[in-house]
Amino acid sequence: MGHTQCTLMRAAILVLVLCAIVDTQAPDQFWCPMHPNVRSGSAADKCKECGMTLVAIPDRSDATYWLDVAAEPAAVPVGRPVRLQLTVRDRATNNAVESFDEQHERLMHLFVVSSDLRYFDHVHPTPSKSGSFEIPLTLPRAGAYRLVADLLPTGGTPQTLQHTLLTTGHTMPVARTLEDPGAEVLEATDGGVRARLVTAEARSGDDAHLAVELSDSGSGAPITDVEPYLGAWGHMFLASHDLADVVHSHPLIDLTVAGGPTITFQTLFAREGWYRVWTQVQRRGRLLTFGFTVRVAPVL
Repeated sequence: MGHTQCTLMRAAILVLVLCAIVDTQAPDQFWCPMHPNVRSGSAADKCKECGMTLVAIPDRSDATYWLDVAAEPAAVPVGRPVRLQLTVRDRATNNAVESFDEQHERLMHLFVVSSDLRYFDHVHPTPSKSGSFEIPLTLPRAGAYRLVADLLPTGGTPQTLQHTLLTTGHTMPVARTLEDPGAEVLEATDGGVRARLVTAEARSGDDAHLAVELSDSGSGAPITDVEPYLGAWGHMFLASHDLADVVHSHPLIDLTVAGGPTITFQTLFAREGWYRVWTQVQRRGRLLTFGFTVRVAPVL
């Protein structure tokens, strides 16, 4: 074989090797909306942090949206159902967004919180053919309620959109916030299960790990039979005293014991002050909800 042929053969082999490297190192096209640092070239992969199925990385990271809410009847009653129609609109065009990707088995997670942070609910509106969502709600007492919709428009980034709903007979100021409780509430009980929240002295601006320790409220024995709920071992929602900062969080796989008794969430407290924190887990087919009050210290 001549020198020229050897050179050509070496060049061909080098091209094949480079093509193989490019093929095996395909650019990341998918990510976890909850943990954007977790990326992959395959949509079949799941997030190593929370277990969520990866979705396409958006090409419209600058898109913004707002939540349009219509109530029937328009005068929202107390103690009786009101049917809500929720439409997500693109701020740039005001057009309704019609396509969404699932996050933890639902297209929309809707949190309903009273302005005094005493009432909490986590529900899932039903999507309609038009792209809007519908749900009946029964609100327990007169007042202002904050609707917080957690969703992912297809081709966009995760959104947390808010809307304030006023009932008939509402007399308190809309801006009313959580009164200073004076002390933290780090234990709660539901369905025979006691939950203890370990905050590790959370501070504003820090990456915080909140551990929920579950035990039998009677015997004190650790709870180890928690069931997956909406694709996770639990869900956590936290709100600042004035409802200006809200976060929907899921457990960290590496720091959570499957089935309990310890479920650990990752979050970020934007500011110092009082927060309400709700954690939900499922056990024996029943959804349990635990409410806590946390004092977040200022940054050092």
